[in-house]
Amino acid sequence: MAAARLSIDLDYEQARLLGGAQSAFALGPSCMESYLVSKDLWDVVGGNNTTPPRGNAATPEATKEWTRKNAKAEFALKRSIS
Repeated sequence: MAAARLSIDLDYEQARLLGGAQSAFALGPSCMESYLVSKDLWDVVGGNNTTPPRGNAATPEATKEWTRKNAKAEFALKRSIS
């Protein structure tokens, strides 16, 4: 498990050196996941918060935070394929 994490971290470092999110996607999906995790955005893409807060959890602050993270993740993904 540690070896896999090291590999992902090295992929992220390569992506960072090559230009961030745009290069991260070119290096593979695991690298994009690492990039999104490093920016605290993975939960809105593939984690536990892929939909906006609902019910009692849908406070204005929580909804704004989710919307902000979702927009950042969407931007990184779109930038990586353009």
